[in-house]
Amino acid sequence: MMETGPLVRGAFGSKAWNTVLLGVVPFDPDIESLASRLRVTPDNPRRKELDAMVRDAAAIAAPKAFYGWAHVEHQGDGQVMVEGETFVSRMLRSALGDAEVVLPFVATAGIELQSWAASASSPLHAYWSDVIMDEALRCALTALERHVDARVGGRKTRCIKPGIPADWPVTEQRKLFALLGNMKKAVGVELTDACLMIPLKTVSGLRFQTDSEVEGCTWCPQKNCRHRKNPP
Repeated sequence: MMETGPLVRGAFGSKAWNTVLLGVVPFDPDIESLASRLRVTPDNPRRKELDAMVRDAAAIAAPKAFYGWAHVEHQGDGQVMVEGETFVSRMLRSALGDAEVVLPFVATAGIELQSWAASASSPLHAYWSDVIMDEALRCALTALERHVDARVGGRKTRCIKPGIPADWPVTEQRKLFALLGNMKKAVGVELTDACLMIPLKTVSGLRFQTDSEVEGCTWCPQKNCRHRKNPP
């Protein structure tokens, strides 16, 4: 895994400091695990197709992540100010507690896999591609979490992500990207006018140290999400 940092404050226009770019996260998917998840048994006549797709994806995938440190300057009633950006969220305010530092981040499966998936020849292959991209994103998030936890020491970090309409909507990502800087240049991620991220298999949020076992999933209404870590 290529790491360019720590980078100086302001790298890629970031307001965060002590930033780190995880250049290309290794992606070596477990074919047996993916096949089991997709219910493609070894004797399935389409198993060779799946194996070939996984190998092709692994050959071109380039998951990436970027993060940095940012000061929590003020916490009020349902609001948190970080490096001049005011986030409005009761969930975030409650989760942070008395934290003085947060780590804004973005992690992505990469535009390379999205371009590859766009050439899927059938709805079945499109579905398989989507699951493979999910796995690449998971690798990027796992690498990010491990890298952060190794550097901060002590308590583990937890994650809160925008995207809960009733409390921390995706429009708050504009402020998050203002903290992060030019993520298209850093990791190939763009934020659209509708506050969607491209590539689609991309996650942004804040990590922070806490003794709590609570994750952002605790507040999320999507009970059947396959990425859920905590019960609703």
